[in-house]
Amino acid sequence: MSAYNDIIGILAQITTILGLAVIIFQIRQTTKWNRRASNYNFINTEITAKLESEARKKIEDLKISFRYGSDWQLTNEECKKIINNHDAAFSINQLLNDFQNLSAAYQENLLDRKMFKKIHSGRQIFWYRILSNYIEEAKYYYADKNIWKDFVETSKQLIKENEQ
Repeated sequence: MSAYNDIIGILAQITTILGLAVIIFQIRQTTKWNRRASNYNFINTEITAKLESEARKKIEDLKISFRYGSDWQLTNEECKKIINNHDAAFSINQLLNDFQNLSAAYQENLLDRKMFKKIHSGRQIFWYRILSNYIEEAKYYYADKNIWKDFVETSKQLIKENEQ
């Protein structure tokens, strides 16, 4: 009878350990899914598109030719022209704030990085290249060396990863 009780005890412990392993696995899977389903992964692209369109319009309103291409960026003179125009600066800053929020979530692992890269990296890199000089001017103008810091860091990471 004692051997039978020992076997039952061992089986109970094995069952408990397997149950804990299943729970741990399920928690990890749920966490992974929650990151994939994060609102940051599926932001309202309509709002972002509106911010991008408005930024483009404000740039063009200042007689700055908006050029498409991976090597184009605003010149320092164009950046100063934007910063000195309240409406244009406000529009560009709204767009950058939107990217900053998304990038902060990326940096803090609040979203799935693989999904982020598939959905957001192209447009993030596009705008970073255009606005990199503007960001540098804004750091001086707003006396904030960390302004849009997560956006800058994330963009540089994405560019580096795309080059590999």
